Amino acid sequence: MHALRDGRPVVITGVTTTGKTDVAWDLARRIGTAAVITTVPFYMHARWPFHYGIGLTPTEPPIDIHTYLYKSRDPRSPKPSDDTVVGWIRQASDDAKARGLLPILEGASPNVTRAILDAIDVQTVFILHRPGRISHVVDIRRRVAKVAELLVDEVQQVDAAGLQDTWLATYGDVYEPARQCAHGEITQNEMVDRITAFMTRLAIDDDKRLAELIGENVYRVPCGAGFRQRTIAAIEMALEIGTTPDLARRLDRDARPTTGTSVEILPAL
Repeated sequence: MHALRDGRPVVITGVTTTGKTDVAWDLARRIGTAAVITTVPFYMHARWPFHYGIGLTPTEPPIDIHTYLYKSRDPRSPKPSDDTVVGWIRQASDDAKARGLLPILEGASPNVTRAILDAIDVQTVFILHRPGRISHVVDIRRRVAKVAELLVDEVQQVDAAGLQDTWLATYGDVYEPARQCAHGEITQNEMVDRITAFMTRLAIDDDKRLAELIGENVYRVPCGAGFRQRTIAAIEMALEIGTTPDLARRLDRDARPTTGTSVEILPAL
């Protein structure tokens, strides 16, 4: 595979609910000698790893994939700076390469993605995006609803630790609705609706900012429910033979899911 001969990290990024984590794990499994490096720091909730303050990743990494996570069991740990995160990513990438594994960098906000490109020599960046706005909102709400009770539990842990002011200032759009729900001021459905609205606005803004990442090896890959395997196959093909305008046209023509929406790899414009 072209990616293995190159050895430089591959970046898979995108907004929430684009399937970045699952795509990275499936790609690593297909390659066989790759490691997934999660570019979003976690602290360890009592029941599973949560993003700092948002808590929308209720999935432990598979045991058959070498995965790097940055964890703390203390919610009082300060949110690390982008430079600190990039330093961790560089260390993990170097360790993976020393083990003979291709680093797959998964996740990242637009700011961290840009910092990665400025600081680390990567071979290709794949930006996953959802062509369908309505289905994307539905998936965001489904994910928020799935962790609703744990969000309330998370708020109670934060309050018990006396961190209300810090979390309200940093994560207010998620923390405040969850706090109100925990105190019976709003219903759980109202909490889910408010957090979904915030996450949707964030996703729209982040997708626009990710689209501003322009480079020879930066590509947007449509994704979504029903054709994840075709998304992975398109990425795998690009890594195997190198992405060219001719390949982009072939992918746009050939990789068509049953829903009728084309899967394409095109330079981010």
